[in-house]
Formats: sequence, structure tokens, C-alpha cells
Amino acid sequence: MKNFFFSLLLLLTIASLNAQDKREGHYWDKNGVKRTGELKPVFGTIMYGTRIKFYQNDEKEGKWGKDVMESFVWGTDSFALIHHFQVASVGSYSSDFAKVLEVGEIVLYKHFRKVRQSAGMPGQVYIPVAYTDYTYVVKAKGEEKYYGIFSKNQFKKYFLPLILKDMELTEKVLDMKKREWLDHIPQFVREFNAKY
Repeated sequence: MKNFFFSLLLLLTIASLNAQDKREGHYWDKNGVKRTGELKPVFGTIMYGTRIKFYQNDEKEGKWGKDVMESFVWGTDSFALIHHFQVASVGSYSSDFAKVLEVGEIVLYKHFRKVRQSAGMPGQVYIPVAYTDYTYVVKAKGEEKYYGIFSKNQFKKYFLPLILKDMELTEKVLDMKKREWLDHIPQFVREFNAKY
């Protein structure tokens, strides 16, 4: 019985963390037309990508993705369509929406996706669980290539070269513990963009 309540609590906690709310916003369609209303993003798996539920006057008009939209604004958060990036060692997107965090010499995005797993105690029924995960994605200003930074190796291979001309920042990064690198990417990008 104790395990049942633990599993139920875990499931409810994860479900509440994944709940997205409707917010005022707008999107631009493929023809450049701006549509204003309430939006609710639906962060999908690698197979489906991000879509939005679009409402006007509390009526749902539809659920649209990258085939219909170029970008969208959800409350104060802007999302852009980015292309050809990896989010895990075995997962990549040809294109999907990502939240724009920083714009400058380095452009920083935060890509959200739904991950499905199972939860439960050994010897019991496993409960399917879905949660929202994220990966930071970077690109150099004026470049077309996007890099998902999801591991220390990706950080060394793609992120460090972007900041090398700032020796002070590079030394600061290299002096840190490697396991802290990924969590500090927004801070590193802000520091770099403030100088260049």
C-alpha cells in the first residue's frame, strides 16, 4: 500500500510539473500573418515536436506546429523555429521550436521536449511517466549551424570554441568542475555577449 501511494504521489508531482498554462500571445504563420489569442504549448517527443493549442475567445481553434507556424510568443517568452540540432546522443530534430534566451554574438535557445519513461518499484507494475526535459542550443551570430549542448563532450566540442576569444571567461570555465558546465551555459553566454 505504501508503494502504491508513493507511485501515485510521484505521478501527480510529475504531472503538475508538466502542466502548461494558457497565456496571451501570438504566432506568425508561413505567410507572415500574425494571429493573436491565447496559446498553450505542447512540447512533444522527438517524433512529433512542439505544437501550440490556439484559442480565441476561450474557444480552441486548433493545434498547430512547424508546418503552419514560423514562430510564436507565449506570454513574454519568444520561440523560434531552429533547424538540424541534436538533443541527446541518439536524438535529433530536423526542425522544432525553441525558446530564445539570449541574442548577441552567441544566440542561446532552450529546447523543450517530452520524454517518456516508466516508474515503479521492482516487482510491481510500472507506471508510464512523461516529463518535460530541455537542452540548451547555441549558434554563432550569422551562422546557420545549431549545436545542442547536452553533454560535457558537446560542451567542449561546440561551446568552448564559441567563447575562446574571451580568455578570461574561457579560463573561468576551465577552472570549474565539468559537471557544472551545462547548468551555467546561460550565464556564460550573457557574460560573453556583454563584452562583444
